[in-house]
Amino acid sequence: MKDKFKKFVRQHWIFIWALLSVVYAAIVQLLFSLKTSNQFFVAHWGAGDILTYASTISLGLLAMWQNKKQQEENDITQERMERIIIHANELSIISKMIEHEERRVNELDKLLNRFMQNCDPQAVAIAYSSADKIVCMTQVTELERTIDKDFFAISRLLAEDKVLKLDPDNALKVAFAKLYQTVKKDIGDIRQEKIDMCDIHAVGKMVGKLSAERDTFMKEKEEYLESIQSKLRKLLFEEIALEDARKMYN
Repeated sequence: MKDKFKKFVRQHWIFIWALLSVVYAAIVQLLFSLKTSNQFFVAHWGAGDILTYASTISLGLLAMWQNKKQQEENDITQERMERIIIHANELSIISKMIEHEERRVNELDKLLNRFMQNCDPQAVAIAYSSADKIVCMTQVTELERTIDKDFFAISRLLAEDKVLKLDPDNALKVAFAKLYQTVKKDIGDIRQEKIDMCDIHAVGKMVGKLSAERDTFMKEKEEYLESIQSKLRKLLFEEIALEDARKMYN
């Protein structure tokens, strides 16, 4: 009950003061209207002096109340502006995260497709198709160089994904490594003439294994790209807090 009374006074103190001022003025008017023979109760100033004093106090309190209200409004405005600035900063950071991830996904998609095409048995066969042995070895070496270059570029981009980095048994990483190892072995065997390209059985065995590794890699590649694009869509089209966005990529 006491707390409610204090709350009521704080919320309506200006009206309470106005009411008390009226009562005060009425009491002053009443006292100055009474006659007394006791000199102690005879006023040495006029009723107007006391009312002027009371009015000055009232105006001072009114000015103080106005300043307090203005300060409260300024505090509310400042708090609102701070929230807007914080939100804008968060959106800016999320925008940079989206921009970075889009660049990584686009580059990764391009490199993965090229790597997969170069690891295709047909690409290896075409590189070895020339009748000139020197030309043939040059083409195979160039193919191997491109495969190596893409392998290390893809590895760097995949390392930016913290989930993949902490999971050595990830299906995409395993399929990627196996395809790379298989095509490197096949190219090495061709260069060292361990595989007779005229032997249909030997070539068929090589093509079968390489095709199987390529198909597995293709499946894992598509699933991975879909998962990271799904994260991007969530960032782009849903209202995600900065902390949640960081958790998605860290």
